[in-house]
Amino acid sequence: MRYGSVMLTTQPEATRRSRVSGSRLRGRPQPQQSGGLGSDAPGQRVLIGPAPRFGLPQYLHTPFDLTVEPVIMVTGQADRATALTRQDLDALPATTKALDLHCVMTWSVQNTRWSGWSFTDLWSQLLAPHADTTTAGVVFTGLDGAMASIPLALLLRDDVMLAHTRDGEPLGRAHGAPYRLVVPHLYGYKNIKHVCRIDLVDHHVRSPLEPWIMHRLGRVAHEERHGLGLNRLVRLVYSLALRPTLRSYGVSDPRFR
Repeated sequence: MRYGSVMLTTQPEATRRSRVSGSRLRGRPQPQQSGGLGSDAPGQRVLIGPAPRFGLPQYLHTPFDLTVEPVIMVTGQADRATALTRQDLDALPATTKALDLHCVMTWSVQNTRWSGWSFTDLWSQLLAPHADTTTAGVVFTGLDGAMASIPLALLLRDDVMLAHTRDGEPLGRAHGAPYRLVVPHLYGYKNIKHVCRIDLVDHHVRSPLEPWIMHRLGRVAHEERHGLGLNRLVRLVYSLALRPTLRSYGVSDPRFR
């Protein structure tokens, strides 16, 4: 089976690689938090007030149905395809964390409270038992068609979540219902909204937005805004376009600190 640029092959059960259970991929998460701005988020400014629904037009205006029971399909480098229901997810320990969100266009929102499930629990209890030892990354896809490929090592952190609630309110369409990936140390384009599919892969799957709009990693602390380099120049261009862009998304008087 082929997913993007990755060819996924099946093998007879007798020769299939041993599962991830008990292997290094189950990893022990390192306690890391998103922290404040500064060296953790170079070139970012804190937006005062609520965060807007922000994204590319082709994803903002994609129609999809939120009235059906949400299911996350899990496929790829695994012994079988799985459909994760809300009941499956609710069997995981619940968690609430105050985390920062960093948009590539140089604005940030601090201490948004997200409720849901830690990715480390999702991985260890629902994904890893069925994953091949070759699994090196995860591709998240949303109902709006957006996708992001993220190395497993960048997901196995205490501050990475699959969220269903934001600041005490269930997620609506604007902020990612039914489920949103929250990865505070990566730019917002990696924080996929409306998660409906998880693919376990053995190497990076290139997004159609790379390298012009998206970096393959997108680490905020390294200012990996896109894959073409010239990060300081890109930061300047984005900062000059920030206010008019925010106004076009409904923020009439953008203010920062």
